[in-house]
Amino acid sequence: MVHPRFRRQGIFSKLLSISLDECKKRNFNNILLLCDDKSKAANEFIKSIKSNYSFSECRMKCTNWSVQPSVKNIILKDAKNKDICEIENLNEIFFGLASSEQILPEDEEKNNIITYLIQLDNKIIGKIKVDKELTSAFISGFGIIPEFRNKGYGKAALTEVLNNLKKEDINTVGLDVEIRNKNALNLYKACGFKEQSIMNYYEVNI
Repeated sequence: MVHPRFRRQGIFSKLLSISLDECKKRNFNNILLLCDDKSKAANEFIKSIKSNYSFSECRMKCTNWSVQPSVKNIILKDAKNKDICEIENLNEIFFGLASSEQILPEDEEKNNIITYLIQLDNKIIGKIKVDKELTSAFISGFGIIPEFRNKGYGKAALTEVLNNLKKEDINTVGLDVEIRNKNALNLYKACGFKEQSIMNYYEVNI
């Protein structure tokens, strides 16, 4: 991003060139460029370089929601360091990847980032991460194991998270969701989230 006063002077092109040179030194094969869907300048720049559209994410926000009844057999359990293998397994199921660097839940909790394991009758069926800061929070890494989807458990878990945040006087919650994931989009809308903006991702080969 370049300040509007200094655009159209080749500054971003130069920054990108320097970044690509550094990536080559590190033997990267490609990078992702993020582009706000409503940014005319950014979209024009994307068209001017060799890139391939990859995917888009929608930023959603929920404000001033009300506490809803809990589903008794759905429980949120604070993840501990001993649960790291469980978390990595869930990440691989949900996102098709395993982290190269394990971040321990108890270390993240010191910075108000909490990973909850979602339990159904003592069985772990998913997880959700909540990053809290003053009166706002951001949700990420949310998923339910495939065999338990489309049964209302995702909505129950998200409702429980929102209930807990409301009790902590948090009044704004944000999250990102891939726009092709219609089930997730509908779930978040059903829980009071509204679309705010769209970010497009483009892949650039090095």
